[in-house]
Amino acid sequence: SQKLCGLSPQFLLQGGDGQSAQLGLNLTALLNDSTVAFFEWSGGRSESLAAQAGVAPPDEAFRSRAAGGLTYTTPQNLSLTFEVQYNGAGLDRAGWDALRRGSLAAYAAYRQLAANLQDPATRYNLFFYALWQDAMVKHLDLAAMVRYDAIDHSRLQWLEARYHWPKVDFALQAQVNSGEPGSQYGALPERRVVQALLRYYF
Repeated sequence: SQKLCGLSPQFLLQGGDGQSAQLGLNLTALLNDSTVAFFEWSGGRSESLAAQAGVAPPDEAFRSRAAGGLTYTTPQNLSLTFEVQYNGAGLDRAGWDALRRGSLAAYAAYRQLAANLQDPATRYNLFFYALWQDAMVKHLDLAAMVRYDAIDHSRLQWLEARYHWPKVDFALQAQVNSGEPGSQYGALPERRVVQALLRYYF
């Protein structure tokens, strides 16, 4: 990595037995005192997720993954991040619709592989994250996250309120998954989850 003209690029190269070389590029730039822009890209020859899951024939080709966005921080310690994500190995709208209408075993195998690889199941996703530290009260942090599938319009929404003491954290969390049956987030078994967490530091 080397700073160039206000950009902070980082170049990566990864490979191994049975895997084609994968190239990577990370870019960050400080647009002003409160805004950071970022872009991440990786590419190389690989099979699609469908082929890896055994629900499509072998189809090795050059594929890319990318994410880019902005993080804006206010003087009140509120940070807002918006990110656009692209997964060239994931299914497009036609492929995803066909998989959802087809064999349940094929659908489950594909979803399991995507979960194991921590890869989005579809090609286009949006991500939003907000963190407000010392929100109105000192030691109280509020966080919110939304993951939106731009292919099937399903959503994962998560909220947290966390209060810090010197040796203890207490948090309340809520998560809502919404979307059509078989969609990326609508198919998750938990539609609504609420939990309280207490953490003690020794």
